Amino acid sequence: MDLSLVVSLVSAIVSVVALVVSTRQHLWAKSLDRAMEATDAVVDAIQDLREAVWAAARQTPNPEVIAERIYRVDRECRHYASVLPGLGAVRHSVREAAGNYFGGAGGYAVSPQLKDVPVSAHDPYWWDISLTYLDYVVHQLSRGKWSSKRRNATLIPFDQWRRDEDEGHHVPLSVLTAQLPD
Repeated sequence: MDLSLVVSLVSAIVSVVALVVSTRQHLWAKSLDRAMEATDAVVDAIQDLREAVWAAARQTPNPEVIAERIYRVDRECRHYASVLPGLGAVRHSVREAAGNYFGGAGGYAVSPQLKDVPVSAHDPYWWDISLTYLDYVVHQLSRGKWSSKRRNATLIPFDQWRRDEDEGHHVPLSVLTAQLPD
């Protein structure tokens, strides 16, 4: 076998592999840029909602403002769901966290009729639970945005987050059903 033929074949194979890698590298970079764009948009929307929760400790918020911020989180999560598949769970849990603290207007993304319902009175205990959950979501999303391998954010759902805080969760079902009127 001719050595020049072997060298030529190896050279051609290396060139083809380099071409494939360079073409895919552009696509990988584009995909990573889109994931970072999605993460930034969702994190910004959640941080705006978090600011509203924070401010609610000092002043009763306008239900319309709360509804708009919750809807923005919902809209951004839906918009980027194909880029970051875990955003459906994020959307749901963030809505639960906001609704847990705000009440009425916190459910606007679920039902437009809730937009003008007054917000619940400030409760420092539940304010802290909702606020820390929003901080947790922002941290988890931000942590994963720079990795090309982690596109699906793994979060503890809000109902599990607050489970330890719920007295009713620790009461046996038989006790709860015994208390129901006949």
